[in-house]
Amino acid sequence: SHQSGLETDAIEVTSLRQCGELFGYGSPIYNSMRIIRPRTSDGVGGIPTIVIAQTSPVGAAAKIIELNVSGSANKNVTHNVIIAGRDNVDASSYAINVESGDTVAMITAKIAAAVNNVLGSPVTASDFGYSALLTSKWKGLTANEISVRVDVGDDAAGLTYTVEGVQN
Repeated sequence: SHQSGLETDAIEVTSLRQCGELFGYGSPIYNSMRIIRPRTSDGVGGIPTIVIAQTSPVGAAAKIIELNVSGSANKNVTHNVIIAGRDNVDASSYAINVESGDTVAMITAKIAAAVNNVLGSPVTASDFGYSALLTSKWKGLTANEISVRVDVGDDAAGLTYTVEGVQN
C-alpha cells in the first residue's frame, strides 16, 4: 500500500512505470493508466495526464478472497485464474500448469506464484497449503468489486476450485 507519503496534489504522469512507482502497481490509478499510457505505445501522446490520488477512507479494509482447491490432479492441463474479469495483465498470465499427481498444496503454490508474477495484478497472493489467500492492493469500496474465479476450460482434471470472501 502506498498510503504513507501518498502525494495527493495534482501531478502530471507521463508513463505507466512512473504511475506504478508513485501509486502502486495494480492500484486503481495504475490500471486506468494502462489504457491511457500503455507501456507498448505513447497512448494519448502529448496530451498531459494529470492524476490526483485519494487516500483510503478511514476504516477502509482490503478485500480478501480465499481460493480453495480440493481433489487431486489426474492429468496435465492448464487452468486460468480470472481476477477482475481478466486472465492476464499486460501479457502476463495467471495460468497455472497443473500436472497429473499435483496435490492441493502444489496447486495453491502455483496459484500464488502465478498471481504474484503479474506486476499489474490488483491483488497479491499468499499460499497456505490448502488455499491461496488473495488480498487487494488497495482498500475501500472499489476493492470490494474485485472478483476471482478459475476457468478450467473443458477439463477440471479431478480438481474443484471454490472462492470465498473473508470477513476483514
